This record gives sequence, C-alpha cells and structure tokens, in this order.
Amino acid sequence: MDKFTKTTEVDISNMGLIEEETPQKSKAGKIIAMIISLLLAVSIWLYVVETDDTLVEKEFNNVEVKIVNLRADREIVADPVTVILTGTNSKLVDIDEDDIIVEIDADKIEDGDTFVTEHYRAYINGEEAPSIDVKVKSSKIKIKVTQK
Repeated sequence: MDKFTKTTEVDISNMGLIEEETPQKSKAGKIIAMIISLLLAVSIWLYVVETDDTLVEKEFNNVEVKIVNLRADREIVADPVTVILTGTNSKLVDIDEDDIIVEIDADKIEDGDTFVTEHYRAYINGEEAPSIDVKVKSSKIKIKVTQK
C-alpha cells in the first residue's frame, strides 16, 4: 500500500441508507383512516357552506298570495306568484316555500282591477328580513275581483 492511500470501512446499516420494509396497515386501520378523512371533509364543507358570504338567488314557484283587509261584500282571488330571494347562502339555506308570505291589501284594489302592480308586499315568516331581499318575480300579480 502506498503511503498516501488509506482504507476505511464504514458500516452503513445504521445510517438509514438501506431501505427497511414498512409494516403493513391492517384493513381496520385503513377503514378508520378513511372514515376520519370523510368526516373531516364533510365538516370542512359544512363550515364553508354556513359561513359563505357570497350572494345567491333562490327561486320559489307557486307561492300563494294572501288577501288582507277584504270587505265582506267582495271576493278577490290572486294567482300564485314566483318569489326570488337574494341573500347569503347561510341565510337562505333554511328557508322553504312555507316561510314566504305575499300579501295584497284589498283596500287599495278597485273593482274591475285585473292586475296589482303596487299595494302588495312579500316577506319571510311574518317580518321583513333585513339581510334578505324578497321580490315577486313579475311586477304584476293577476287577480280576479268579484262582488258577492
């Protein structure tokens, strides 16, 4: 051997350079991991849906129209209307057709009227909802006025 050459033996088995076999996960462990992942994904989705502040529209067809202040000598029948709600998804998610009320004030209707373009209001659960815009889709509500 040359005086400038030196040989050193190194044990690399403890240095992590040799791949070791990883233990196999059991089927039960895989199923539990999938269930936890699914629950986490659903939780995140629900959080995003409930806290989303994006404005959306929700349309309700065939909403019944109620007549208020009706005199005993008249009968007024109104066709169902389409109502459009505009608000955040978190505000609209729990509203259904039964929560929407459209009322026509019969005191403002003249005999012979066939449409109402004013003197009606639309609201949710008996009150104005400040964070939700409630509109009847058509500017006219068709009515039929008859004398008893």
